[in-house]
Amino acid sequence: MKLKALLVSITVIIMGLLAACGNNTANPDLTANGLLQVFLETGLPVADMEEFTAETCPNNLLGRPGEYTAKINFNDDRYPHFGSPDLSIEVFSRRADMVRRRDHIQSVLDAMPMLG
Repeated sequence: MKLKALLVSITVIIMGLLAACGNNTANPDLTANGLLQVFLETGLPVADMEEFTAETCPNNLLGRPGEYTAKINFNDDRYPHFGSPDLSIEVFSRRADMVRRRDHIQSVLDAMPMLG
């Protein structure tokens, strides 16, 4: 379970890196696919990539106001897999939206000590 919490934390870090590229506006050159390509080009062992649309998003958040504008799930082959891909890249058009999502994920982890 601690590994799962680590992987969720990595997801939050990736979300933060994406949003840190601008103050409150989107960087149009930064995409989920673009970041994933950087991972692949640098030799990170990315596997099981799954890009979502508004229709296939498991959280039904993709494209909604104040939510992420792109989402890709994937696994890192250096760690055991827990079924479906454990890591996510979520791209937001506004930093404030990313911060709200990050805080929500952290509150879920804080409420579930077995994950932390």
